[in-house]
Amino acid sequence: MKSFFLLVRERMAVDLVRVSLLNMIAMVFRIFSGWISVKVVASITGPSGMALIGQLTNFSALLQSLASGGISTGLTRYVSAHSKERDIVNQYIGTAFRITLICSGILSLVILTGASYFSIWLLGSTDYTIVFWVLGGTIFFFSVNMLLMAILNGYQEYSSFVRIQTVGSIISVLISVVLAFLFGLLGALLAVIVSQSLLLLVTIYVMHRSGWFSASPLSISFHRKTAMDLFAYSLMAVTSAVVVPVSQMLVRGMITDRFSATDAGIWEGMNRISAMVLQVITGSMSVYYLPRLAEAGIDAKIRVEFLQVFRFLLPLLLLMAVSLFVCRHWIIRMLFTEDFRSMATLFAGQLAGDVLKISGWMLGYIMIAKAMVRTYVLTEILNYALFVYLSYVLTNQYGVQGAVIAYAVGHWIYLVFMVWIFRKLLWPP
Repeated sequence: MKSFFLLVRERMAVDLVRVSLLNMIAMVFRIFSGWISVKVVASITGPSGMALIGQLTNFSALLQSLASGGISTGLTRYVSAHSKERDIVNQYIGTAFRITLICSGILSLVILTGASYFSIWLLGSTDYTIVFWVLGGTIFFFSVNMLLMAILNGYQEYSSFVRIQTVGSIISVLISVVLAFLFGLLGALLAVIVSQSLLLLVTIYVMHRSGWFSASPLSISFHRKTAMDLFAYSLMAVTSAVVVPVSQMLVRGMITDRFSATDAGIWEGMNRISAMVLQVITGSMSVYYLPRLAEAGIDAKIRVEFLQVFRFLLPLLLLMAVSLFVCRHWIIRMLFTEDFRSMATLFAGQLAGDVLKISGWMLGYIMIAKAMVRTYVLTEILNYALFVYLSYVLTNQYGVQGAVIAYAVGHWIYLVFMVWIFRKLLWPP
């Protein structure tokens, strides 16, 4: 038994390092392209424009999950679990495509008919109605892209995944820079939508060149039992897709109302830096960790997998957080403008929250792999409800800094709760 666990550790260590290195390559491109994009957009739109872009980005992320029926995580799990059984995998893919087609079609109709309403509600003016027309017209494309990426993830096609992310980053920054220069804030908002949809072309090209995937499974008819398997995971995915962006939108709106749009934009800028940090870690987790947990099955193997990932990723995250904090003034000058200099006071709370968030997520992924639907939904809702509540309370005393303190405290409580839930798995009797 001991030799078995040693072999598992050796295999996992090699794979995790390989995945992390591949992901790091993609992250270098994403961080560099993100730096250019944020720098250009921040210079053109200012803090208040960054706040509007943050609102649209959150809303778009919400729609992405809803438009696919929230089944991407479930599809990854079942493709990974049945990767050797082609007929079963094809049945899941065909059913998933039908679900995506229906859900994205309904959402597209809603967004197109209510474009002016969404423009006023989300961005405060009808001047941006065209953004929602474009969004409604392209929902299907980025939904299909999510479907294909979920399949790649399930098959653990790490190199293809990285190539798509890398090329996607380059396309995204080019579109953001060009549209922002040509049309200002409107162009920057359109870039959020257009870049996501164009990524589908890259994904199709890479998958076609790989030679192992064809479009034939997409023509397979809908299977009710298969759909129920996928929908068992959709509640978890939809919950995350709703509570995360909605909580950020509520806090951003609260900061705008209590202080100013400039303060909300500075807080959004801090979120952008945080997102760049988290992408380095979560990229490896989503590509490597979830499929492996799905394969592991029994608690003993899951525990080995968790400890392997935790010991590898946590020191990396701590190193990144400390480095960013030390270099925070330089980072603000490089990424933004002088209007964002007060952001330096937000780094400590935000980066502490990032470390706690990833630590909790490493255990949270186990809930997804084990299909602990009720527990997952409850903890996600409570976690982000606590974040919003604490933000409302703490900003009264600490200003905008109260929001990042709330972020850190909320994720600390979430981590403690995760440890308690999985105490028997972590410390078996």
